[in-house]
Amino acid sequence: MSITGARGERPMRVGIPVLDLTAGLFCPMGILTALLEREVSGKGQWVQTSLLQAQTSSCSIPGPRAG
Repeated sequence: MSITGARGERPMRVGIPVLDLTAGLFCPMGILTALLEREVSGKGQWVQTSLLQAQTSSCSIPGPRAG
């Protein structure tokens, strides 16, 4: 929450479930990638999505600057 508020003010929650939506968007990308791989190799793939990985990827740029 420290990266969503105004500097010098209290942390603020975002109004929507950003990480849930981000993880949900990663899933169809994984499915499409698996389908492309199936066309090439003929083998199936496991597809997983993760809230933690969605959070990590969304905080990769502002994370080091948060303070």
